[in-house]
Amino acid sequence: ERPNSPDIFQLSGKAGRAPRARAVLVDGEPKVIEAALQANSQPNKDFSFDETSAVWSQSGRGGNFALGYVGESLEAPRLLGDAMECVRRQVEACHGTHTGTVLFHSLGGGTGSGLGTRLAVEICDEYSAAPLMMTSVLPLAAGENPSQTLNVALALSTIQEVADGLVLYENDRLLALATEFQ
Repeated sequence: ERPNSPDIFQLSGKAGRAPRARAVLVDGEPKVIEAALQANSQPNKDFSFDETSAVWSQSGRGGNFALGYVGESLEAPRLLGDAMECVRRQVEACHGTHTGTVLFHSLGGGTGSGLGTRLAVEICDEYSAAPLMMTSVLPLAAGENPSQTLNVALALSTIQEVADGLVLYENDRLLALATEFQ
């Protein structure tokens, strides 16, 4: 790392080791985060994730915005608190040059719509001087979650109040593009 540098990667200083993304991984279930962290061991990686900046719980949010935003158990505040602690560490590692936050999340399920939005609110409150950019993915039109439309509406109503910018992607279009380029 360079002093006073807002780089999005942390350099390890060890030869042959991929730079670590300045990122916080948060999920209500371990599967996706564990896969991302296991990919760290793959040879010839362009970057890796820091295991100490990954938090998850053992149960999802039931595809429900309210369960993600407020939580239903003692585990929910711990997950939010641990995520914010990871954000704090990443901001402090910017050496006073935190130029903003980009939050990526999906809007269909409870973790992405509820917890992702709650994280946005907490980040906005804690780091109000720095811009918050949201990158949100709409659920598939033929999604499995019957409450996904309500999740999207609730999340977007909060996001428009706290985010300085929003890039909104349609999952259907992203899937079509991915299929086209295979």
